[in-house]
Amino acid sequence: NPDVGEAREEMAAQYKGEDISIGYNARYLIDAVQSMDGESIKIELQEPLSPSLLLEAEEKGYKCVIMPMRV
Repeated sequence: NPDVGEAREEMAAQYKGEDISIGYNARYLIDAVQSMDGESIKIELQEPLSPSLLLEAEEKGYKCVIMPMRV
């Protein structure tokens, strides 16, 4: 929530394509990731403001769609 504050975090990732800057509501992202059992996740992106698909990298079960925020 921009009214409460802002935070930035960079993380290492295996990524193919042009550089991209994307932002998510941290609470939604944390909830999605905590619902997964695996050690790593896969995030499928298209454009900075398009929905992203979060998947467990090893398992084929849980999927989550999350909308990015403008950064």
